[in-house]
Amino acid sequence: NFTQLHFPHPRRCSVCNKSLANTSQKRLRSHRNKCKLDGNQDKSHGNINEDDETVEQKVFTKTPKFQVINLPAAPAYTNASHSDADIVEEIEVVSPRKRQRIVSSDDSSSSDSEAEPKRLAMMSPEQLRKLHKEKKKKKRKRKDLSGTEIMEITRSLADFVFECNLSFNVVESEAFRNFVQALEVSFVKKIPTRRALSSTLLDDAYNRCIGNSTQALCADSILFVYNCRNFLTKAKSIMCTLSSVEGGSAFVDTQDFKEDTEAGDRLMEIVCEATVKANSIYGTNIYSVMTDNSREMAQLGEQVNVWHFFCAKNVAHQLCDAFLSPEFTEKVVEIVREFKEPQLEKRIVAYGGRKLELPRDGRCGSTRLTYECLRDNLQHMKMIAAEGQPARLRRNNSNWGHVTSLLFDETFVQELDANMVVLEHIKELLNVCQKPQSSIADSVDAWLTLGEKLFPTNSPHMVAIFNHHREIIFTKYALAAYVLHPFYDKDRLPQQYASKAQHFLLEELNADGLKELYAFQQQRGLFRVLYAKGFKSSDSLLFWNLAKIECPGLSSLATKLLRIPASAPKIVTAFGGQSGGIPVRNRLTPDKTRKLMHILYAARLNKDRRKDDEDEDEAAEEEDEDN
Repeated sequence: NFTQLHFPHPRRCSVCNKSLANTSQKRLRSHRNKCKLDGNQDKSHGNINEDDETVEQKVFTKTPKFQVINLPAAPAYTNASHSDADIVEEIEVVSPRKRQRIVSSDDSSSSDSEAEPKRLAMMSPEQLRKLHKEKKKKKRKRKDLSGTEIMEITRSLADFVFECNLSFNVVESEAFRNFVQALEVSFVKKIPTRRALSSTLLDDAYNRCIGNSTQALCADSILFVYNCRNFLTKAKSIMCTLSSVEGGSAFVDTQDFKEDTEAGDRLMEIVCEATVKANSIYGTNIYSVMTDNSREMAQLGEQVNVWHFFCAKNVAHQLCDAFLSPEFTEKVVEIVREFKEPQLEKRIVAYGGRKLELPRDGRCGSTRLTYECLRDNLQHMKMIAAEGQPARLRRNNSNWGHVTSLLFDETFVQELDANMVVLEHIKELLNVCQKPQSSIADSVDAWLTLGEKLFPTNSPHMVAIFNHHREIIFTKYALAAYVLHPFYDKDRLPQQYASKAQHFLLEELNADGLKELYAFQQQRGLFRVLYAKGFKSSDSLLFWNLAKIECPGLSSLATKLLRIPASAPKIVTAFGGQSGGIPVRNRLTPDKTRKLMHILYAARLNKDRRKDDEDEDEAAEEEDEDN
């Protein structure tokens, strides 16, 4: 039932006289356009179809859109006088940013202007876009930079290289120059050289760093001394930073040692040098030193002539490790390590658990995190263990059988729960001590609260361990700060600690100061008025600032004590777990290396301070919203 169609003769192209087997109109139109663009314009282009009124031409680009150009209707193009400029009357190139319109010239224009539309019509979309960018780049006029702008950009570039600890050769690389040229062409010729970075710009950045830190500090400051260890090279560094009673911070010095004994022998010398540098560089006096609870630092406290404190957060972590049994900790680590296998850990997370963490050398509190991981993921681990040993673990020498027996051992689970109760109490202590606004008086109050929670329920052995670590925190300076805190209950202090604080106050205060202390303890005169105002417990410094008018001696002592933080979170965050040294710079002198190191570490402290300020602002906004 099919009908065979017969054509009397094949279609021929009127331009090249080629026979076309496919007689489709679109195929014929495409072939004739191709012949026309090849330059055969002297031949006649007959009509494809006598009923056609228009001829459509599409210009495609690689952009998501394209423009359809409708040419004027014409019965036929049979005269060679019709040039390409007449045919391609208007072309729109669609680009993501801007459309460029190319309008052809009239028949009366010159030969060059007649050839331009034809050249554009034969260009590919990529060539058109490139031509458009070149014309736009030529038209764009760049404003010359002023001297102030050049200096500002140069200083910012120098700070970027110094604070990121980059090689000075980066400013002379071709890739960096191309990057600057893409940002600001007029600054390419003003890029500082490597020699300028290591001389004038380094000195300028160091002086600006010293000036900014001096403004943040005040007449009296606290010196933080912290141990940093590089576990790859086994090198030890002693970092020294400052914190003023007004909240500012600054970097002082760092020294590297290959042996622990060498660091312990020179520790006193390091503290004395840092004290002299703080006075000569920043013009501030050191009245207190805070260190970690290492053996060398404990010996330092007996030698220095200033107030010495231990970091409360560091002591709390040591208390946590002392409470945990080593044998039981090995079992906990064995279970967590067995489930640390990637596929098993993914299944735990898919069930709604948390990622597993193993204890790490040199990181305080990592053992406590391992206990928390086991407690939170215990039910998920039991579900996986009930399904049987995975095939991957069968090929390895794993302790799957012993781990499974521990998970389903009720005695092990009960001991884990008992340890977690103690660790939760210590975690509350850590949360108080590691707050930036917490003082040593707040740490004493937190340790008293922890003792009240542990004494009724735990063994005498754990009580003895707790008392040993509490003695490290309860120095006469910390106890005096607790006594001078206007909103803490002094009756909570045992008699031995209250007497210890009283002796310190008798040594530090003169006759007028002792009269002010008596008025404060009895809440007489101005203190009666201040207590009636209903201040919060966090307003202790405001309380003493208001009492400074009538009680200057006692107020000054209380302000110094209450300004001492409970721990050193800034220095731990900035330098914890890092080596104190910097990459070797063979072309820098020792003085320039010291300046570069000072800029690098000061930037770390300032970064953490900016984060603390942002966190405080967010907390204040949340409190305002709650109110």
